[in-house]
Amino acid sequence: FGRRLLAPDTSFEVRARLKQCLKQLPPVADTLTPAAQASEPTAGASQIQALLDQLNSDQSARRDVAQRRLSMLLADVRLVTPVIVQAKRRLADPKLSLEVRRALDSVLDQARQVWVSADPDDVELPPVTDQQMAIWLDDLVLGEPLGPHDRVRAETARRELVDLLVRDDTRGRLIDLLNERHAAAPDASIEAKYRELIDFSKPAMAAEVWGYEVNPQTRQVNRDHRQHRTLQYLIVGVPQMPEGAPRATFFDRCDDETAHCVSGNSLNPGDYPVGVAIPHPIPGQEVMFYLVNLPTPRRRLAYEYSLRRDEAERLRQISDRTLAHFLAKRQVLDEQHTMLLLLLDPGAVSRFAGPYFEAVSDRPLSETRGGGQLTLHTAVCSALIIVGTHDAVPALEKLARSGTLKKPSYRNPFDLAWIAALSIARRDPWPGVDDWLAGLVEQTDPLITNADPVPDLGASAAGLLLERHQVSHYAFELEPAGNNAFERADFAGYHFTSEAGRNAIRAWWAKQKAVEIEQSAP
Repeated sequence: FGRRLLAPDTSFEVRARLKQCLKQLPPVADTLTPAAQASEPTAGASQIQALLDQLNSDQSARRDVAQRRLSMLLADVRLVTPVIVQAKRRLADPKLSLEVRRALDSVLDQARQVWVSADPDDVELPPVTDQQMAIWLDDLVLGEPLGPHDRVRAETARRELVDLLVRDDTRGRLIDLLNERHAAAPDASIEAKYRELIDFSKPAMAAEVWGYEVNPQTRQVNRDHRQHRTLQYLIVGVPQMPEGAPRATFFDRCDDETAHCVSGNSLNPGDYPVGVAIPHPIPGQEVMFYLVNLPTPRRRLAYEYSLRRDEAERLRQISDRTLAHFLAKRQVLDEQHTMLLLLLDPGAVSRFAGPYFEAVSDRPLSETRGGGQLTLHTAVCSALIIVGTHDAVPALEKLARSGTLKKPSYRNPFDLAWIAALSIARRDPWPGVDDWLAGLVEQTDPLITNADPVPDLGASAAGLLLERHQVSHYAFELEPAGNNAFERADFAGYHFTSEAGRNAIRAWWAKQKAVEIEQSAP
């Protein structure tokens, strides 16, 4: 797909479809051939000027090819400097068309992202004089109203000044100039622009808040979709008073492992892990926090670029880091942390369940409001009832058959491992799920003990199997049982009124399999 997109004769229609297809594929690790990677950057550098010129073509296919080839060249960190220098030079021209400016902005963004992620010694940018810094500082605070030319100058100045704060060789000189200008600022608006850059240079941290998607018009909550709701940048060691908050948010220290909260509006004072999800300390609050250490302007700019990634992918990475952290520490999850599982990526939580059951032994959890008593493992099962995917089913079945969980009793009447497995089978079926359900029909283990009649595993599996094949359960002496108890699990429990019904299911399934085999024969 990538090669076809690099061909200028690929039609607009085919190009549009290939772009959509390419989004569904994993990124290619190496876009340059081994020979190109081993060569000197001279050949690549000679292409940059022509490719940047091509962004001004009146043919969309040529512009698209140029952007893609420039992206490929940026896989070689040695070519970052010429791309940045030439793209910035062109963007400083206020006469550029909007379309060309957008294309150049995109290329420059890619180059800057490679730059801030690379070793600083691998990318050497041109020297900058104090006089040039002063010009950009003047352009940064141009007075309103801004015309098109002035707006370009102000935007260019801010980008250049941020880059100078990232650079080790220019940061100190620029901070001195910023402090002088800030102290002599004639009004609050100019002072604020200088203060923003001064703050950008200081050790900081980001506090992300994640939760369920909420419709802004109806305020309806969509629990099938999690989203990054808010972001707050905090300067380490400086109390900050959010608008309308009752108290200041203040973290006095932060590194890549731990942040210490002195005062907060949601988090209580104490130490919190960095780089892993944190549950809300108040039960019932359906949000989680995520702290990121930003000790340098380089890390800050790299983080800002990371926020542009697909939100679902960001959540998967946060979930993977969080769950790996729990496993590495063999952390005994409390009630707040088991509720946190509902906000993480469902696939990551489902893959985590098996290793966690193996690594951390079961034990009682705190008393629940319902009067029953969850254990650590059944609490994880309870979360999987809601968010689990078919990746969790082998671990749930192994747990259910292991005998380590207590049988359903008066205080805890649910067999949550089997209930979770059946719930997932209905919500997220996998190839072979019908054979799996048919294999459970013989099992008479009760799923709930406090219902009348009592739904059992085999009958409930049979009911789900019939539902999947759109066959009525009445012909097999199956009756609903304990349905109200399964509302959360979103499937129906059943019991057989006689063993003849169980035998009838076996015979029906054998006939179904014979038909499938016959239809699949060549």
